[in-house]
Amino acid sequence: MDILEKIFVNKPEVKHQYDYLQPFYKNGFRKSEKDMNQINRVSFVSEIRFGYYLHNRLENLRYDPIILGKTPDWVSEVNSEKILFEVKQLNPNEEIFNERIRLVKEDKYNEFEQLKKSYSIRDIFPYLPKIMQKEYFYRDLIVEEQFKLVICINFSNLKYEFFTDKDLIDYLDLKNNYEYFLQAVNYLDQNSFENFCNNVAGFLVIPCFGSDIFFIENEISLHKLSPATVKLLKKQI
Repeated sequence: MDILEKIFVNKPEVKHQYDYLQPFYKNGFRKSEKDMNQINRVSFVSEIRFGYYLHNRLENLRYDPIILGKTPDWVSEVNSEKILFEVKQLNPNEEIFNERIRLVKEDKYNEFEQLKKSYSIRDIFPYLPKIMQKEYFYRDLIVEEQFKLVICINFSNLKYEFFTDKDLIDYLDLKNNYEYFLQAVNYLDQNSFENFCNNVAGFLVIPCFGSDIFFIENEISLHKLSPATVKLLKKQI
């Protein structure tokens, strides 16, 4: 049994989401289903989870379309806005993650046994550059083609960090943390960070504990979502 099948067995709610979405996005899903890389198949689960959330809130949703040579995970056109939803699953390093996949397949993995008992905003520092890569890759579509970008981040697979919903609301508050991030994270490139803050409309996140998926608006973005779209993304279903 490969890791995707194992996840479907262990998490029937994800299998339900996949079965629900598959008829709508079968052409795009077919490509992901054929990818046998085990880490990519875990990432596909994140795309399913975010896609299910979006499908039930937004119209004209597409999976894995080609737009000027790029293939964002999800795209919607709603309220006269073109919105990219790009999924970023944060993982431990490849060796650790492959070992975790092996343990899951053998029913030997306890997902909470390695988590840190204490954590702070500094724990998110190493992941900022990885998250920022999404803005860099789609910057031309945002600036030149008037797309808006929401980065969908799954924090639930990290090795140690135990980010709750309240933590992420605090940590991803770019307005209030802007100066602190620049001063405290000495390897952040200031120009790249400014573009990130200017161009990302917000974040859909999966914390390690607390709420399931929820939306965090970037209040200092120059490419904000309309209030109507924000309301849809925050809609409780």
